[in-house]
Amino acid sequence: MEISVDTSGIDRILKNLDDLPEDEDGNVSLDVPAGELFPDAFMQKHTGFASLEAFVIAGGLDPESVNGWEDFDTKEFTDFVSKHTRFANFQELFAEAGKEHLAAKIFGE
Repeated sequence: MEISVDTSGIDRILKNLDDLPEDEDGNVSLDVPAGELFPDAFMQKHTGFASLEAFVIAGGLDPESVNGWEDFDTKEFTDFVSKHTRFANFQELFAEAGKEHLAAKIFGE
């Protein structure tokens, strides 16, 4: 009796993993624009806001003047994130966005 196993899904995942950029130490290194990391669908699912821009504005920040991720690390914005999401702070929201983005890259979702 011969058993055949379809490994095309595993092969696709392995290829996608091989295609991820790495830094000099061999760690996966992605430089992802905010709009790609926090697409509208992600923001609607996790925040109820239509977009990252709408979320940031509602949280009292000016998207045009944000210079880096540290600008989101304020008590006021942390309170806003914890009130309007299931996350305690922006770092947790950011981590979830990273996980979902990486999963989409690996699994081709």
